[in-house]
Amino acid sequence: MKRAVVFLVILLVLVQFAIAVNANEILPATVNALKFDAEPTFDGVITEEEWGEPTLKDVVNGNPEQVFLTAGAPELTWTAWLRWDSNYFYLALQTPDTKHSNRQEGANLWGGDCVQLKLDPLGNWQSQGQSDKTYKSDKAVDVVFALNSKINQSVSHCWNEGKNVIEGAKVAVKHENNMTSYEIAIPWAFLEVEVEAGDDIGLAIGRLSASNDSDDPNQAYDGCLEWGSGTILNRTDPAACGTNKVVLSSDKAVEPNVPTGDSAAFAQAIIFFVLASVLFIAKRKVKV
Repeated sequence: MKRAVVFLVILLVLVQFAIAVNANEILPATVNALKFDAEPTFDGVITEEEWGEPTLKDVVNGNPEQVFLTAGAPELTWTAWLRWDSNYFYLALQTPDTKHSNRQEGANLWGGDCVQLKLDPLGNWQSQGQSDKTYKSDKAVDVVFALNSKINQSVSHCWNEGKNVIEGAKVAVKHENNMTSYEIAIPWAFLEVEVEAGDDIGLAIGRLSASNDSDDPNQAYDGCLEWGSGTILNRTDPAACGTNKVVLSSDKAVEPNVPTGDSAAFAQAIIFFVLASVLFIAKRKVKV
């Protein structure tokens, strides 16, 4: 009898544990990517006039809850803008960075300061009606972007077999005033899809941090802060899709600068003054 009671107690504890694990399961985040009417200048300078308001602001470990920090990593944070148009998927990311350094090349770009993405233009695993976060897609790509410290050039790499060069990509990475800014555009043509408003993509974003010793030839990253999983933490293969959902919104990223109210009246006054001046000069020439 006592053994039966002990067995029941253990069983209840296991059931409660299973319920708790299920209740604490972290589901994918869903955010909107606003639409660009005009693409920004790729110069590594992120402005509100070009990019609008951030999609993910001041991301830190656990906030939002889909953000993870590797054990022993330095304090990391970043802010990101997600945008799109009919030609590109855009990402801008800004992160505090005392001393940017990445001495690596090609497939080894993960070994320094960089931004790494897992992107699936067909949607995340949830979009596909899957329950497994390791869902794989024939369209998903595993890509990385960095500023190469040896040649001071913005570089990129794709780990998918046969697609190492991201054809048509636009990349500008700039380190200035203890801040590194990334401006990235990935062509839909490279992803082999056409998109429209209302579509969604799967995405995970990882910001890797390197040791500050930029002269160390064996320099490697010392931590990362990842939104979602699969690009750094719990990394499987390049065909695994990004875990978070990004909906391509028809809302504009930046409203056009159209004069209204007082500014419109001022503009009309300037036009009237110019026309009056032209007429006055013309009359004087006729009299002469």
